[in-house]
Amino acid sequence: HDALPILPYSQNQIVQEATKIPQRAFEAYVKGVQVGPRDESRVNYLKNALRLYADVTGGSVYPQAAFELGRYYMNHGNWKDATEYFSKLQKKDPNYAEAAFYTSLGYAKLGDYGRALATIVPLSSDMPLIGVYNNAGAIALQAARENKNQEDKTRLLSQATEFLSRAAESAPEDPMVHFNYGYVLFLTAKFAEAADQFQKVIKGDQQNGQAYFLLAKSLEKSGKNEQAT
Repeated sequence: HDALPILPYSQNQIVQEATKIPQRAFEAYVKGVQVGPRDESRVNYLKNALRLYADVTGGSVYPQAAFELGRYYMNHGNWKDATEYFSKLQKKDPNYAEAAFYTSLGYAKLGDYGRALATIVPLSSDMPLIGVYNNAGAIALQAARENKNQEDKTRLLSQATEFLSRAAESAPEDPMVHFNYGYVLFLTAKFAEAADQFQKVIKGDQQNGQAYFLLAKSLEKSGKNEQAT
């Protein structure tokens, strides 16, 4: 006989899930996660699981099914539908933090920076992770660039600086974090500090043309014309 595959869940967990979730909804969910991650039938099974769950529970959302649908659409680059399903999860649900992170990323990709920030900022206290700080800072930075109101722009740049400084402290070897932090320092006219960050980027990524350009501009505005040239 062929060996049975090792499942990512223990038998106990499967029994617990099966007993607290309406049976037909659970069966549809299991069928959905068993097919390939890019198989179109996955969507039908998971949407069916959501519908069957809502029918029995008075309209409640089946969080695991919503999360898997979000992942399916995200993997296909469909951020509109991915964000719709990720945002259905609530704080009490399994996978909430990961779903909220992807929700904020989805809103940012759709250009809705206000909702992106509103989703990710609370995560920064619940989950003080480098990725959360970096994304929160990058979203605040992008929102500042597109905001015409000077008071709002200043507030968003300050918020971006705070998040990105934390990310840079926690990830001294991450070029992307240092680039984002250097860029916000550049925009807030802290040119010498910005140059330090861009030098760290180049140390880790010597092909980064944007970092070289902004380093030269930072040095120039710091009065170091010879180094800039």
